[in-house]
Amino acid sequence: MVSREQSLELVRNFAHNYGLLRKFVCDLAGKYRECYDDLVANQSQHYHINVIEELHINENGHSRILCKLLQYRAANGKYVFLESLIEAIGKIKLKPAFSGITISNPKITQEKKRIDLWVRDYESGYAIIFENKVYNAADQDAQIYRYIQETENDGFAKGSIFVVYMPETEKDPDKCSWGDEKNGYEQNFAERYVCFSFKENISKWVKDTLESKIIEWKNETILHSALHQYSHFLDTLYNKQESNMLQSLESVIKSSLSPDFDKKPVEEQIKILSDYIFALESLASENDETLAEKTDKNKAVLDSLLLRLNALLDRYILAFCKTSSVQITNERPNVNLQILEDGYITLALPAFKGVSNDLTLSIKAERSNTYIQLTSKSGNLNEISAFDNLLKSKTFTDSNKWNYWKVVDFSPSNIETIIEEYKIILDRILGTKYWKA
Repeated sequence: MVSREQSLELVRNFAHNYGLLRKFVCDLAGKYRECYDDLVANQSQHYHINVIEELHINENGHSRILCKLLQYRAANGKYVFLESLIEAIGKIKLKPAFSGITISNPKITQEKKRIDLWVRDYESGYAIIFENKVYNAADQDAQIYRYIQETENDGFAKGSIFVVYMPETEKDPDKCSWGDEKNGYEQNFAERYVCFSFKENISKWVKDTLESKIIEWKNETILHSALHQYSHFLDTLYNKQESNMLQSLESVIKSSLSPDFDKKPVEEQIKILSDYIFALESLASENDETLAEKTDKNKAVLDSLLLRLNALLDRYILAFCKTSSVQITNERPNVNLQILEDGYITLALPAFKGVSNDLTLSIKAERSNTYIQLTSKSGNLNEISAFDNLLKSKTFTDSNKWNYWKVVDFSPSNIETIIEEYKIILDRILGTKYWKA
């Protein structure tokens, strides 16, 4: 039993450590604020205001802006933005099928039948489904499949329907979004599907369109202003205009965290960043007056500091996962494991005897849940008896015939534990008699 003196000592130690943590966070916020103010003051002599930035638009806000741009019809009757977007998709993504689209009289809607952007041209007979995932919302089961069905029900032939998936950064939708694999929608739409990400593609398309059409729009002052602000907003969002500024701010953060921060093992860097993000969020939620004074009661600076800390944390987690992927494959030289480049650990498993399956085992991180997942690209996992004991257990759940997962806590502080658990599951699968070595 803990004595009263021991309890008091624990409380005193906690208070002391919490006080040190509070002081550190306040000092870091103060240093960050000084650097932030100096950089902003020297960045430009012009007063900075971006209406889109100030309104803090969500995913639907991006869809509304893009819808308005695509609806624009020039004096010569051309849908300038729609034409340039289709042209950009054809060039950047090398998708000839998109280049064959003829624009006649498109009907362009936003959030109709829950489709983010929907372009339907009844005269030319084509339709384009735009799925907006700018803030990386999770893919829903059969989401793209349902949208294609809605478009077919609206009178368009399947062979004339196109799908444009728009995530924050380059990635394809989850397999489940295409519906039951027996339908073959993912394969059927291979030439009429494209991933056109906001960071790599849309921001460039907006900027290129602005620069190429600026003379033509000298009398379209509102349109020009809107396009310019959206282009600037995307540049700021994806750290293009402020790369030097961000490097300076990150330098302040890392030197404050530890003088030799960059020399520490990645696992330790992750742990340090995770601890101080938690501390900053906790103090900020308390409306701490000391913290407010150190940051001049400017919530924007606190938000910026948290954003930078989280960006650093994401970067180190991805680096750790990629390194771990290589180590896992090197530890098993006799097994034909393939690393899939998607940021977190995803390994393609070797062929399963007697079954034509493309299987992957991955750590899949989402905002609400993170899980270790086994996915079958073709075939039915629940028909393979070899996995009965492994997957049909209390720890694993099957969402359908090709997907099993185990929910895990992917907090940065226990990332090593999760990777070890991943390796155990992998070895249990590879240890069955059904695998070819």
